[in-house]
Amino acid sequence: MVKESQNFLLENDLKEIDTRTNPATIQYKLYSAYVNLLLSHKYFQTNADIKELTNKLDFELKDYVFKSRTLLIARFMKKIQTLDSEQILLFLSVAKEIVQENGNGKISKRAVTKTSKKLSAIDKFGRS
Repeated sequence: MVKESQNFLLENDLKEIDTRTNPATIQYKLYSAYVNLLLSHKYFQTNADIKELTNKLDFELKDYVFKSRTLLIARFMKKIQTLDSEQILLFLSVAKEIVQENGNGKISKRAVTKTSKKLSAIDKFGRS
């Protein structure tokens, strides 16, 4: 439930960012957006999936970086800090695109089965 609300907040935060806003403000909001985006397994099941994101952003990282999400986040934060105004808009548009592609109310089968297993266990044994 918490993960779903975090994804909902991420989607709303990205929708609210206007490209006519001061680039420094957009850059500030990109920090939290990319942390939530990179940590969410809804958008990137494995760390290797993040390579597609780096390709879209024209952002080169060595292979060892993809073994740790925390290291990936650190590199993204460092990159966001050094962006110019055109790159800020690119990072924003790519983040919005990823959220729109994956955020159309789709729930993975894995999440549904986990929830149904929990509910069936509760029905079976009851709550005390």
